[in-house]
Amino acid sequence: MESSRSAPLDAAELLTALARHDVDCVLIGGAAMQVHGHVRTTQDVDVVAAWTAENMRALAAALDELDATIRGVDADLLGIDLTDARQLHAGGNFLMHTRFGDLDVFAAEQTAGAPRTSSYALARSRSRSVALGC
Repeated sequence: MESSRSAPLDAAELLTALARHDVDCVLIGGAAMQVHGHVRTTQDVDVVAAWTAENMRALAAALDELDATIRGVDADLLGIDLTDARQLHAGGNFLMHTRFGDLDVFAAEQTAGAPRTSSYALARSRSRSVALGC
């Protein structure tokens, strides 16, 4: 059974936690569109992360701080420890509840429907840095 835990979205807090732990990631989805000035609502924060052992250690620390739990049908039956960097690295895409709203972390190379040329390096090279307004 899926956890019903859902907090109101605070994208700035989610992104600040990722930055505080030096998680190498690129913001995508609705929140990224907002950064570019497009008026759009969103229910979560989506990021593509560098899928390296080192980055998964940083991500695990951030997810621990955020009290992250897996979300989805029967997610509680998967037995995934989001604070275990090895489990994160061995996995793929993670959809989560956090104390600041929902967070989705994707691996570019493991995302169904992504263009064949899609890679984290390509996403990172096409991104731009912006300062968080918090």
